[in-house]
Amino acid sequence: MHWIPAKLLSRRKVFVLFWRFLQAVFVVFFFLAIVAVYLNVNQINLKKTYRIDLKDELASSNGGGNGLMTPNCVCPDSKAAPFPNAVEKKGNDVGVVDLLDGFDNQAYGRFRSAIEKTEKTQVQGLACVPGAEELCFQSLPYFGRVIVHFDLKGAVPRVAYLEWLLHVVARAGATGILVEYEDAFPYIGTLTNASSKTALTLSDITRLQTAAHKLGLTYIPLIQTFGHMEFILKLEEFVYLREVKQYPQGINPCDVRSMVLIEEMVDQIMDAHPNLQFIHIGCDEVYHLGQGKECAATDLSRDQIFINHVVNTALYIRRKRPNIRVLIWDDMIRGFPDNYLNDTQLTRLVEPVVWWYAFNPRDYLGQDIWKRYGETFGVAWGASAFKGATGPMRYWNNVTYHILNNRHWLDVLHSEGKDSKLRFEGVFLTGWQRYDHFAGLCELIPAAMPSLMINLLIYKYGKFDSLVYKEAAKLLECSSGFPIIFPTVSGRGQGAGSVQRGGETG
Repeated sequence: MHWIPAKLLSRRKVFVLFWRFLQAVFVVFFFLAIVAVYLNVNQINLKKTYRIDLKDELASSNGGGNGLMTPNCVCPDSKAAPFPNAVEKKGNDVGVVDLLDGFDNQAYGRFRSAIEKTEKTQVQGLACVPGAEELCFQSLPYFGRVIVHFDLKGAVPRVAYLEWLLHVVARAGATGILVEYEDAFPYIGTLTNASSKTALTLSDITRLQTAAHKLGLTYIPLIQTFGHMEFILKLEEFVYLREVKQYPQGINPCDVRSMVLIEEMVDQIMDAHPNLQFIHIGCDEVYHLGQGKECAATDLSRDQIFINHVVNTALYIRRKRPNIRVLIWDDMIRGFPDNYLNDTQLTRLVEPVVWWYAFNPRDYLGQDIWKRYGETFGVAWGASAFKGATGPMRYWNNVTYHILNNRHWLDVLHSEGKDSKLRFEGVFLTGWQRYDHFAGLCELIPAAMPSLMINLLIYKYGKFDSLVYKEAAKLLECSSGFPIIFPTVSGRGQGAGSVQRGGETG
């Protein structure tokens, strides 16, 4: 190339170098674009499986795991209407949707009657979920405490999953959580055998309390101190504390050694929760109360035995922490006369949590209970359900059933107590894992997430319509929505189509 002038040669070199520079820049930008797309796709995938340790975040249970429990595993894969496999009936039942699969005319009739009993408010401009017009209503938001119950017995989710749950329920309007440990608490010393192999650790519990505090959620532990104590009275070393030797459900309130056990349990629970405002001590469904030899030998009535035991437990807690508020389930005291309650320390030591999980609590509880509790306790809580209240072997969640239950509890919270001395402190949305310690699991938490989200939002906005439905789907990242299934309920208790569980507050 000696024949090319040097001037032209230098210009050509500059051009070649510039062209190669542009090529290099193009390759770099192309590579960066591929990396950006890859990272974006992975970020979306990670978001969908948010905070649950993708490789091994299984929900533990005594019988083994049930697969990866991603937050949005409740979402259908395809675009789904709220009522799949359903047709609309014509004639007198216009607007009612019948399920074709497993349809039960008798059960549906009871359910239909319950819907027709609901107070229907015609609201101008309220957009209802198609096919669910009967559930559409508008009331007022509830501004009291809204507490979500996490029942850990039998299936303890991983801590990362529980942390995800805390974030989601806080966004949906919850103000606190009720954590029922049973055998999921890491007991030590003489109580070591009461803890299951899948129990949480103390560091896990601290981690959950820290997460709840950051989210502004009140953390309330529940410890069984009377009925539903199978998890500890089944053990050989504590059989002697059963009131009726054949049954491990209830502790013997007439044996002074029972309080030694309860005090040890209370000490360990409270030591693990140093900043408590509330503690729940159970005390529901004490089936064999007064039937043991020691109790039968006393001159005390069944009610007096119950009150003495609860008072002793509450006094022990209050002596340790004078400012703590002690809660109990109310079913054992509903029938107590007013003057009988006023003659005890019970009304000054505990606050009743009134639970009812059928469609309308007024149908069973009546109107006078609120006046009675107002004149005796002065304060009370309500308790509805979002899962675990329609059958001990239920594997799908009846969202409609729980919408009706929470809708009527919202009415009760707004209307009752206005003309009495009663102050409603809040409402618990209970979610039972199994009916008692020896029962199988029912309605795992992921399957019940649509119900939980919708019912939390009902209290937050005071209504159920398409906007509430869409927000629930958004919180669960269900872009195509999720089904709301009308039930096929076998009635086994009070109320139309209700199921009264033997161990529903276990």
